[in-house]
Amino acid sequence: MRTNNVRSTLLHLFVLLAAIVCAFGATDLFEWLLRGIGYIVFLALIHLMYFLYGFRYGVHTGRAGRNYLSYCLVAGIGILVWFICFLNYAASSEDTSSFLGPEFVWIFSAAYNFPGMYIMNLFNSDRLDNYALVALFLLNFYPSTIFWLGLQTRVKLKGA
Repeated sequence: MRTNNVRSTLLHLFVLLAAIVCAFGATDLFEWLLRGIGYIVFLALIHLMYFLYGFRYGVHTGRAGRNYLSYCLVAGIGILVWFICFLNYAASSEDTSSFLGPEFVWIFSAAYNFPGMYIMNLFNSDRLDNYALVALFLLNFYPSTIFWLGLQTRVKLKGA
């Protein structure tokens, strides 16, 4: 279980760091990745990479539930980041003197969960409401679920 947790977390952090480097270093590439077909290709490649990692390198622990728990360190760190952001958001008032506003703290949670942030486009509002907060919380389980689906697919194909 520890192997899946550590490796998947390292892969997730590597993808996060690669996206940050891409954002600040290769602006033309990053602009292409965030528009139209480039965005779709970018998301598909990230999801495929997570799925294939679980498929190829995941260690089967015997049961589906234990397999999922073996990838939950990624989700656990995300929940910790979300909780810290929530505490900062709740502590800041609406009439803060900051020009960024109280919603700015959520950029850290969004950055950690960027492979699934396209889901947040469903909440097209200028204001962060309760539904968006719940979606941001649930988004923490998204990378773990993709890793797990890859492993479970291999287990089912091997067992079939």
